[in-house]
Amino acid sequence: MYSGDGSSDDHEKAAIAKTAASRLKSSGDYPAALAKYTEAVLLAPPSALLLAHRAHCLFRMDRRAAAVRDCDAALDRNPDSAKALRIRGECHVRAGEYQKALGDLSAAQSIDFDGEAARMLKETTAKCREMDAERVKAKNEEEDRLRKRGEEIKKAQEEARREAEEEERSSAAGAAGMGGMP
Repeated sequence: MYSGDGSSDDHEKAAIAKTAASRLKSSGDYPAALAKYTEAVLLAPPSALLLAHRAHCLFRMDRRAAAVRDCDAALDRNPDSAKALRIRGECHVRAGEYQKALGDLSAAQSIDFDGEAARMLKETTAKCREMDAERVKAKNEEEDRLRKRGEEIKKAQEEARREAEEEERSSAAGAAGMGGMP
C-alpha cells in the first residue's frame, strides 16, 4: 500500500499505470491488471475506486482475503463506495458468510443499483432466511429435547420419592409387627 509522504508522488505515472490496468482488466488479464494497479498504488495515494478495481482483480484471481482487505481500505477512504461494497459482498458470498454479504450487498444497492448485485442480494437474502429457519428449528428441537429431559427427570424423581415412601411405610409396618417379641 502507498506509504509515501507526498514528496515523491508521481501522479502522472500512476495515471498511466491505472489506464494500462483498466485496459488489461477489460481484456480479462487479471494478473497483469493487478500488477499495474499495484504499481499505481505505490506511485501515489490510491483512491477508493482504484482500490476497488484492484480488489476486483484479486477477487477474479480467487484471492478473496486480499480483495476484502482492499475493499476495507477503499471503504476507509470512501464509505459510500458501492463498488467496494459489492466486491466485498461477493467475497463474503463465496466464503459462505451470508450475513456479512447481505449487509454489504444491501448497502451497495442503496448507493448504486446494479442488476448482478440485485440478483446476488436476492439469493443471499434467501440463503439467510434458510439459515435463520434452520437455526430456529434447531433451537426449538433443543428446547423440546431439554423439556422432555426435564419431564423425564421429574418423573424419575417422583417415582423415586414414591418408592422411598412405600419402603418407609413397609419398614414401619414391619417394625410395628415385631413390637411384642422378647
